[in-house]
Amino acid sequence: MTKRVYFVVHGTVQGMLCPVSFQSSQLTSPRCRLPVLKLLSLLRDVPSAEIYLTKSRYFTRKKAQEYGVTGWCRNTRDNTVEGEAQATEDILTKFLKDVDYGPRHARVTKIVKEDREIVEGEDSFDVTR
Repeated sequence: MTKRVYFVVHGTVQGMLCPVSFQSSQLTSPRCRLPVLKLLSLLRDVPSAEIYLTKSRYFTRKKAQEYGVTGWCRNTRDNTVEGEAQATEDILTKFLKDVDYGPRHARVTKIVKEDREIVEGEDSFDVTR
């Protein structure tokens, strides 16, 4: 039986990240690693910097594609990832278990789920803004 759920993933960044360098007031990702606090201190004076500290949305999409789940996810202003996922109940259970585990260098502290109406004709899982 097909089921659809809305989910919100809460968590924190842990460990090291791919950091940035400054070139022509653009941020780029060189092949080096810095602690989170060092990265944030470098960015505090860059008002227009858009930094995604984890790849949670892309991790979620990758897992959805692996399981054949349809739906969407996005970052929210309160540093969570929210979305809707649709698949059979057993596939959704596996998918949400992986999302609850989270990507490397992130620690998921809570995942909230809520049943939703099934969306007909959906054929992909998208990352939105």
